[in-house]
Amino acid sequence: MDHPPCGKTERLEFMKRFNSICHGSLLLMASIIFFGCATTTRRMPYAGGEMSPNFDGVYYAEYKKTLTMYLKFFEDGHVISANLKGTYDNSVKNWLDSTYTKNVGTWSVSGNKITFFVESTEGRVEYSGVMYRGTAGSAVREMDLKLHSLINQKESKFTFHFSKGEK
Repeated sequence: MDHPPCGKTERLEFMKRFNSICHGSLLLMASIIFFGCATTTRRMPYAGGEMSPNFDGVYYAEYKKTLTMYLKFFEDGHVISANLKGTYDNSVKNWLDSTYTKNVGTWSVSGNKITFFVESTEGRVEYSGVMYRGTAGSAVREMDLKLHSLINQKESKFTFHFSKGEK
């Protein structure tokens, strides 16, 4: 029997096939589907409580195939952003620290929702979205963010992934 898929439609089809093989053993079927999906899905459902971004690395999203957007969050509530060519290495890691002053803003959370803005000499960009943990109880691994530029009035959406070191 193949590994259970985690999409809703595929999961229902898998349940029908598995149910016919196991002659109606719903408990066994539910266990396999639950544990199978829990091990293959990167995002855990929101289980309540406050979440916060990681502070010991950066979140990144690919942009225009040659640029990467980076977000660095700090425990004191401020955030910095940078759009760079290349990968996140030690030189970038050391550069994106609390002394960086070009694209700076503040962040706040409510449950698994995050909002923040970043201001530069060109203007302001506002971010809002949802944070996801990788596994139960783990730190925030991804963020789906909507960006709204007050510079050019454009909106876009990106998934930012967490990295402690090289991307």
